[in-house]
Amino acid sequence: MQGLSKSEIRKIVNRYIGVAGGYLGDFSYRTHSDFYPEYCDLDIDPNQYEGTTRERFINILENSLPDVQAKIVRGVLQRFSLSAVEKNPPTRTNELYEELVALAQRLENSPDDLAAALDTKIDVQELFISYTWGGQSEELANLLDETFLARGITIIRDKKNLKYKGNIQEFMERLGRGKCVIVIICEKYLKSHSCMFELVQIAANDDFWNRIFPIVLDDAQINNPLERIKYIQHWETKVSELDNALKSVSAANMQGFREEIDQYTRTRNTIADLTNTLKNMNTLTLEAHSESNFETLLKSIEDKLSE
Repeated sequence: MQGLSKSEIRKIVNRYIGVAGGYLGDFSYRTHSDFYPEYCDLDIDPNQYEGTTRERFINILENSLPDVQAKIVRGVLQRFSLSAVEKNPPTRTNELYEELVALAQRLENSPDDLAAALDTKIDVQELFISYTWGGQSEELANLLDETFLARGITIIRDKKNLKYKGNIQEFMERLGRGKCVIVIICEKYLKSHSCMFELVQIAANDDFWNRIFPIVLDDAQINNPLERIKYIQHWETKVSELDNALKSVSAANMQGFREEIDQYTRTRNTIADLTNTLKNMNTLTLEAHSESNFETLLKSIEDKLSE
């Protein structure tokens, strides 16, 4: 099931909410910002988008997953009631209200389909890959992409499937829930905020051992306890540096910074356990994978996807 079409979004905006002078209903920039947590139970900041309230609202709807779109539609129905007197367009009818209720129900009943959300043709087998951009890691990700595609298996990955202005955090959280995730572990990965966010997300969604398919590159010294401690030290330093920087400024209007330090702390608190788990997996060497054209990896993932 697809998310909202452009015509459905325009119907919500122009016919149900109503537009005047480029502004959406009686929304100000402030009340539009308050709308998502108050009426939709969503942590969305429209100030991250450019334009009028109408343009921002449309942009958010177009780039949201179907379940998020459903919450926004229900929020609209609650926020802009049929009984409202001011700025109630004549096109806001009982029939249109019922049509939007049906739209919300359709979106809520949509299958867990990333393909619809990302507007691209993807086999819904939910095979993701987590890797660092650039260098050997990305070269390997490209090679795996081609190898799996030749076997009829599509790998969902950021550079290919996260469209322009798509929500990066939502994509990483979806990756964390994926049925299978190939993880290319390297030194840079273990020190990357985004990569470790993904790894922590995978672990947080249970069945970590069976859902993760790691390839460990030579520069990731996870078998050496002294080197593993250095990764812990790295994240302790990150937490300390950001914490000290936050203390140097006023606490007012610091949206996002507390979440960053919380994520650094989660990474620091879990990296020892995660690297220990990876250390105890027989992940094979990159040479062994290459010599077999990744046959063992392919077979393991095909078995998991078929469950």
